[in-house]
Amino acid sequence: MPEYCFREWAPTGVEAQVAGDELERIRKANGDQLNPKQVVEVARPSDAPLHAAFTWDDTGAAERWRLHEARHLIRSVRVLVVGSKTEPAFVHVRVEDAQYYQATRVAMRRKNEWQAALNGLASTLAAAQGAVDDLIALAPDRRKKPVRNAQRAIRAARTSVRKVAVV
Repeated sequence: MPEYCFREWAPTGVEAQVAGDELERIRKANGDQLNPKQVVEVARPSDAPLHAAFTWDDTGAAERWRLHEARHLIRSVRVLVVGSKTEPAFVHVRVEDAQYYQATRVAMRRKNEWQAALNGLASTLAAAQGAVDDLIALAPDRRKKPVRNAQRAIRAARTSVRKVAVV
């Protein structure tokens, strides 16, 4: 039986081993396929192993969903610059204990917000690097080459972001 751990974000109320074992059980029980709807249904009973990983209070869950929709909306808005060229209208920043979205052009002028935006980009690229590294480690040799191209590109992007962050 494999040993499980959480990567970065960990749901509260459930241990990684319990989550991994239960997700694997659900996958096997559903024709070797796992989808979120199945997971929610299996976790719904209060004595289910994954129950504590979810918000069951409909008011709280609905509010969290609306916050998710708001984040998606904010990230989706772009500014038309010239012709059909666009740029993001807002960028997510984390400064000290505060997290918020800032107008991209404003964040570019504020050193702490610009650095926070770059840190966010670095985290995203690190997560992408981890996903690519995982695929390469697991892929048969004949499938590694195209993924290695992505790996090189992500490494180059991470190096560029580190250089920009220093400036």
